[in-house]
Amino acid sequence: MAKFYQMLLESRYTGSKAPIFQLTPTAKDLKTSRFAKDPDGRVHSCITIDGKDYRCRSEMLVIKDDTVFALKLENGKLKDGRPYVLPGGSLEEGLTVEENAAKETREEARINVKNPRYSEISYGVQYTEGSTNPHFNYYGAITFVCIGEFDSVYKGYIDMDDTEPEMLKNGKFYNPSNIEFIKYHKMALKTVGL
Repeated sequence: MAKFYQMLLESRYTGSKAPIFQLTPTAKDLKTSRFAKDPDGRVHSCITIDGKDYRCRSEMLVIKDDTVFALKLENGKLKDGRPYVLPGGSLEEGLTVEENAAKETREEARINVKNPRYSEISYGVQYTEGSTNPHFNYYGAITFVCIGEFDSVYKGYIDMDDTEPEMLKNGKFYNPSNIEFIKYHKMALKTVGL
């Protein structure tokens, strides 16, 4: 199970070095937001920016004192070069980016967050041709970076994909200066003085 989930994580972004770039939607772009069915049958939020379709995601920087929660991958890095990931996932219908990031954090990390908010930082990852990623029909993904404070450990039942409990089993709180965050995570951390 752990090996399967590691492969799933490593295929999240495609290509030998998937490009990461700043991507900030305008008010006009946000009007193109809609829900569409992916090839794998799941419904996800998507948005069109400059004529290109992006799958929408949100992720959470969970702050506890002066530390940040992250998962260090056991076997290497994501294909966009990151050795650490944050809890997060595709934007689900009916949820704001903050609500979605908080829900994913509860499911993947068993953490309740308080005061979740959008950092006003977002970034894009370009998928590559010939991808095995199930979201290949999009140009890439846009991720909205949210911030919240650690509130408590979630102990309730969660109905989730049976692979999710493995995802963040190696997650813990790190000093942010010890993590190889991408620059967009660093920009978001600066908004809270870290």
